[in-house]
Amino acid sequence: MRKFYSFLSILFCLNNFAHSQIIQTESPAKITPREINVASSSIFDMMGVSSSQISKTSDVKDLKVDWSFKSWKLNPNIAVQGQPVWEIIYNRRDLSKYRSASYVMRTLASTDISAGTVQAENNDRRIGGAIKFNLYRKYDALRSEVYYKDIEQKYNTQFEDWQQRMILLKSTIDTTTDIGKRSDLKMQISLLENEAALLNQSRKNEITSRATEFNAENWNSSFVDVAAGKIWTYSTDSAGTLKSVRINRQSGWAMWTNAGYGIGSKILITGLFRVSFYDEQLNFLIKDLDTGNEITATSLVSNKIYSYGINFRYGTPSINFFSELLLEKRQLKTVKDAFNKSDFVGEGNFEIIEGTLKWTALSPFTISFGGEWRISKNLLLNFGMRMEYEKNWKRKTFQPIAGISCLMR
Repeated sequence: MRKFYSFLSILFCLNNFAHSQIIQTESPAKITPREINVASSSIFDMMGVSSSQISKTSDVKDLKVDWSFKSWKLNPNIAVQGQPVWEIIYNRRDLSKYRSASYVMRTLASTDISAGTVQAENNDRRIGGAIKFNLYRKYDALRSEVYYKDIEQKYNTQFEDWQQRMILLKSTIDTTTDIGKRSDLKMQISLLENEAALLNQSRKNEITSRATEFNAENWNSSFVDVAAGKIWTYSTDSAGTLKSVRINRQSGWAMWTNAGYGIGSKILITGLFRVSFYDEQLNFLIKDLDTGNEITATSLVSNKIYSYGINFRYGTPSINFFSELLLEKRQLKTVKDAFNKSDFVGEGNFEIIEGTLKWTALSPFTISFGGEWRISKNLLLNFGMRMEYEKNWKRKTFQPIAGISCLMR
């Protein structure tokens, strides 16, 4: 059943892509901006199921759906992403309101909210959400009159002429009593509506062409993003019913920043710094130094993981390749660290038996390589290979990861 629903989701995406080619009848005067950059949803980045853990910036003005295939199973690993502030305040007839907005309001307009769920290899269900803001973007096509102003003026003029003709025809048909003339006027109105649809399609094609041109020149422009998110990981039974929340590094919240710097027209260097906050339930043995007895103990410890890394990306907005290095460091790493910060044993002459306290496994070094392919204006395929290493650089895992991003137009 899960496979069936996953296939339906992908078919819906492809069907949506096909229907996006159909002529629409919205106002030809309205400028509908297109995305400049597309990347995986922030929540997928936080969950570590994107091909690249050090993401480039994303500027999508449409609802976007991501699928992840980290485990190569058709499980419902899906994330939905949107920009609600843009949609509510600035998605209007033209871009004048956005262009005159303050820096604070433009930052709010970049608010990117995503929510998603994935199924881990051990069948745990991970559910979470994230929010991201763009603090700096070297080039903003939507604020530049160079790229869209001529299109606005051209189609505003044509639409005004279209409106005048439509008003005249409707006024005439309301006052005439001649049946033959009314039939002719209805035919003219129908033709005029078709003209509006063609005019609108032509406008969209010009905007898409202009956005493609801008993207080719500025896809790797400098940026600074900040984000935060939270994840809950639930144990499940064979039916997929959510049970208790896992108390380990798979559940928690994080704050991070991404920044990128472009070199020439084909190179983008991106960095990441992230702090993850989580509680970890530890089971261990303590020894009573007075009696020599060993006692089982449990404690809940608040911990942090610091993640930082660099990504090198080369190519074009249509197809590019990357390699990256991610380093992760846990704040509390030893019994001494934990003992100094947590009340494990209370009062008494006790000591923790060192080898019995086990932290959730952490790979300090991760190397990934892969790329992305912009299949069409609505579909993006990203793919990669990820290798995790232990402290001595002994390879621990080797995982293929792939994902699909679909713009729901």
